[in-house]
Amino acid sequence: MHWKSSETEHASRTAAHWDRFAGTHLNNPTHWEANEAVRRFQWELITGNPEWNPVAWFMERYGPFREMCSLCSGTGILERMIADHWLRDGGTITGFDISHQSVQTASRDATPFKGITYEVRDLDRAIWPASSRYDAVFAHGALHHVSRLDFLLEQVARALSPDGYLYVNDYVGPARFQWSDAQMRLADELLDMLPTRFKAKAKVVRCDAAALATADPSEAAFSNFIVETVQAHFEIVHRVDRGGTLLAPIFGSGCIDPSTMESAEGLAAIDGLCRREHELICESIIPANHVVLIGRPRKKSRGAADTARA
Repeated sequence: MHWKSSETEHASRTAAHWDRFAGTHLNNPTHWEANEAVRRFQWELITGNPEWNPVAWFMERYGPFREMCSLCSGTGILERMIADHWLRDGGTITGFDISHQSVQTASRDATPFKGITYEVRDLDRAIWPASSRYDAVFAHGALHHVSRLDFLLEQVARALSPDGYLYVNDYVGPARFQWSDAQMRLADELLDMLPTRFKAKAKVVRCDAAALATADPSEAAFSNFIVETVQAHFEIVHRVDRGGTLLAPIFGSGCIDPSTMESAEGLAAIDGLCRREHELICESIIPANHVVLIGRPRKKSRGAADTARA
C-alpha cells in the first residue's frame, strides 16, 4: 500500500511540474545543445551530415512507417515534424505524456495536421493495451524521465511489430546529474581551452540532487540504467556515442558567456570543445553521457517463449 501511495505521489508531482513548465525547457539558452556549433557537430556525428536532423535520418534510413508512437511527447514538436514530412496514406503517430497541459497544447497545435493524436499516459504505471502495434516507437529525450524502465521497455518491445524499430536519443549519464569528481575535473580542463573572453565562470558545479528531485521527481532518476535496460529488451542495430559528458556540465554550470554564440570565432571555439570531448570518448577516457540507440525487439528463445505462454 505504501509503495502504491509513493508511486501515485511521484506521478502527481511529475505531472504538476510539467503542467507548470510545459514546453519551457525547449527555450533554455544554457542547454549544451542550444547553439549552432554543437548542433552541427552532433548532427554530423549521428547522420554524417551537419544539416541532417537525426529524426529525418532515422525516418529515411529505416522507414517508411505507418503506425508510430512517441514517448514523453511534450508539446508535440517531433510529432508535427513527422506528420509534416512522412505521414502518408493514413499513417498515424500517437504521443504519450503524463502532463495534461502538454497534451492539451500539443493537441491544439496539431490541429492543421492529419494523423496525430495524443493521450495522457503515465509510462511508469500504465499497462499498454494488448492490441497496441507500432512500426516505430520514438523515445527522444524521454527515457531519462522514466523510473520503471524495465516495465516500460517490456511493453514497448511487445507493442512493436516484428520488423519495428525503437529510436532512442537520450541522456544516459549519472543519475540526477551527479557528475563524478574526475568528470568535473576533466570538464574544467576542457573549459580551460576556451579563451577567457568567452567564459562566464571558470569552474563547473554539481547540481543539487535533492532540489532537482523535489522540483521534478522524474528528472534523470534512473538515467544510468537506460542503456543496459534497452539492451535487455532490444537488439541494438545502430549506436552513436554522441557525447555531452563534459559539455553538459560546462554549459549547465553557466560557464559559457552567451555572447560566444554570436560570433564565428566563438562558435569555432565551441566546435573545438566538441572535437576534444569526442576524442576523449574515442580514447575510452570518458563514456558518452548521451547516445543514440536504434533497436529491434529481441527474439525470445524457444524455451523463453514456451515459458511465457505457460
